Formats: sequence, C-alpha cells, structure tokens
Amino acid sequence: MAGRSARTDTCLIVLSCSLVNLVVMGFGQGLALVYVHIVDVFQTTRATASLLQSLCFGITFLGSCIGGPLAGKLGPGITTMLGSVTAAVGVVVASFSTDVIMLVISGGVVAGNDVHYDDGDNGDDGLGLSMIYPSQFITVGHVCERRKTIALSAMSVASGLGGFVFAFLNFYLLDEFGWRGTLFVSGAIILNCFVGGMAVFSLTNKKQNLSCTKPERSSGFCISVFQPKLFTDLKFVLFLFCGLLNFTTLPTLTFFIVDHALHLGLDIKTGTFLLSAMSIGNVCGRLIGGFVNSVLKVTSLIVYAVSSFLAGVTMVTLVYVTGRTAVLLCVVVNGLLFGVAIVTVPVATLEIAGLRRYPAGIGYYFGVIGLGHTLCGPFGGGVKDYFGSYDIMYYCAAGCGTLSAILMTCLELYSRTREDMTHKVPAHVQETDRVTHM
Repeated sequence: MAGRSARTDTCLIVLSCSLVNLVVMGFGQGLALVYVHIVDVFQTTRATASLLQSLCFGITFLGSCIGGPLAGKLGPGITTMLGSVTAAVGVVVASFSTDVIMLVISGGVVAGNDVHYDDGDNGDDGLGLSMIYPSQFITVGHVCERRKTIALSAMSVASGLGGFVFAFLNFYLLDEFGWRGTLFVSGAIILNCFVGGMAVFSLTNKKQNLSCTKPERSSGFCISVFQPKLFTDLKFVLFLFCGLLNFTTLPTLTFFIVDHALHLGLDIKTGTFLLSAMSIGNVCGRLIGGFVNSVLKVTSLIVYAVSSFLAGVTMVTLVYVTGRTAVLLCVVVNGLLFGVAIVTVPVATLEIAGLRRYPAGIGYYFGVIGLGHTLCGPFGGGVKDYFGSYDIMYYCAAGCGTLSAILMTCLELYSRTREDMTHKVPAHVQETDRVTHM
C-alpha cells in the first residue's frame, strides 16, 4: 500500500470492523431490555414479544447465507454501507410502531434482512444487518496476512463488548425516552456503520479486489460465489449441524436473562446488571478463546466442543439457584464459556473451509446461527408462557451442548485420522487430489 504503511492500514481496518461489530451485536443484545417493556406495553405473550429480538438476531445471521458470499464477491465496504442504511431505516420505523406485528416486521425483519435489487451486472443484493455482520469478518480474514487468528478474535471480542455497552445505554434511554425513543436513537447509532463501510471501502480499494476468488468463466457466478461443494464436505456439514444444536438453546440467557431476574423477584435494574455482567464474562471468554487458539495453538474444534458442553452445564445450575450472588456467578461463567465458543467459530470455519471458500463458509455458518436464534426466542418464550419458567430451555441447552461436544470431538478425531492417512499418500497423488477439489 502506498502512503501509510500496510500495517497501519491493516490496524485501521481491524479497528473499523470491530467498532461496526460492536454496534451491530450490541444493538441485538440490548433488545433484551426492550423486550420486557414490549410485553407490558402491548400486553402480549413472551413468545410473540421475543420475535423482535430473535428475528433481528436470526435474520442478521440467516441472511448471511447470501450476504457473506455476496460480500466476498462484491466487496464488504459497499455491502456495509447499504446494510447500515437499510437497518437504520428499519429500526427508526419500528419506533413508530402501533402494534407488535409492525414492530416485529420493521425492527426484526427489515433491520435484519431487507433486500435491495440492483440492475447492474453484478446482481447486488443489499441486506440489512445480515449484510453488515459477515462483511466485517470477510474483510479482516483477507487483509490480515499475518496473525489472522488474533485479528478475528479481536473482532469477536468487540461483538461481546457491544452487549455490555448497549445494556447500560438502553437502560438509560428507556428511563429517559421510553422504548420508542430507545429504538429511534439506536437507529441513528446503526447509521454510523455507514462510516465504517466507507473506511473499509477506502482502505481496501487499493487492493483492487477484496474478493477471495477469481473464478474461471465456466464456473458461473453462483458456483464461484456460493461454493455449493462445501456441502459435500462431511466435516463442514457436521460443523454446521453442531452450530444449529448450540445456537438453538445456548443463547437463551441473551434473550431472557432480564425476564428471568424478574421471575426470581429481582428488579429490572438488577436484570440489567446481570445482562451487563454476562456480556463482560462473554468478552473475557472471547479473549481467553483467542489466546488459546492463537498462542497455545489448541485445535479450535476441541476448544469449541469443551466450551459448548460446559456452557450448557452452567445453564442447568440456574434451575436450582435463586440468590442474587449465585445467579450472578452462574451468568458470568456462562457468558465466559459461551464467549470462548463463539470466538472459535470464524477460526474453525477458516480452517475447515479454507481461505478461498471462507466468505461462503462463514456466511453459511452465520446462517445456521441465525436459524438457531430465530427458533430460540419463540421457543423459550413459549416455554415460559406455558410452564411458568425457563427450566426446560436450560435442560435443553445442556443436552444440545453435550451432543454437540461429542460430535465435534468425533469430527476432530476423524480429521486427524484422515490427515495421517494423507501423509502416507505420495506427493503427486495429493497434488492431483487438491486440483480435483478446486
């Protein structure tokens, strides 16, 4: 890069992407406070009210199945700018909602996923938050030639920090301006991601094309962008299935920790503190996970398996504890372990899919996370409406975390066995095999 050093530009890109992620994920996690107000204001069920947050999270990730591959093809800077405008408009419109349906559609669906068609040759699709979020990981994954794991971990840490920031911010905004004012201000904050998109576009423009692939003409646009051969890779498919198990149940506390606190007889201020404490634990877990992955060189799948199992186990303890201190301890530990699991996702995806297929791979994995979040909210809210507590969700989280850990451990053992067998194959045969899978 001309002018500034390449290292300086890389640091600025990582910083910009981290701040954008802080806003995107912080907004989603902060909706846990808005959720409690929606239940009271509209006198609706928890299953219905939870759709705002679950769809916002769910479609943000689920739309990444398209947003990730297209950002890899068209450039993450442009997709971030388009997504920030779309998401901001959706959230601002949600602040004027007169019923829950309008609130869910504008705040959950439009902000999370709104499609814009361009008549240009590239077939550009602009998706709300679902275009912003994967674009940041794609950017960092390609500009960081060295210490890629550390950079991706820093991105993930910023996402966790957003939950801490928006928990206190939303508590203040709700107290001062109510839920409508909170959403309106949140929309304005999201619009600032446009600046982050401009920074990414400007700093990466010198590289001409941030796309991972320069496909042959015969491969076609869909083949080169969506990489369908990923679904013939058993390792990748099983990795996706484990993600669906985890993210259908483990995010329960992200949605309902404030309501759980009220169920225990605590006030909303305490619930806000618990949400913030969980976010801080999440940030610490991401830092620990990044250290384990990048410094100790522990296999990412093993880290993911162990942390997912323990995170599920800690959720079961919430069935038996009622004291403020005990609940706080459980929430912090759960946030820490869940943070360790989350930070390994982009690293494990990069290892499994490879750099060339990384945009499509991370997009598909975020899509699975989105499907899990979409199911988690209504399922958890329905459990509370019907049974009067979230205990069943906590048990389900432990079961899914355990099954996921077993499958991922088997997956790692299978990979190591296959790698050992590969080393025994002559070099010219290995080269032929690699060319075949290109």
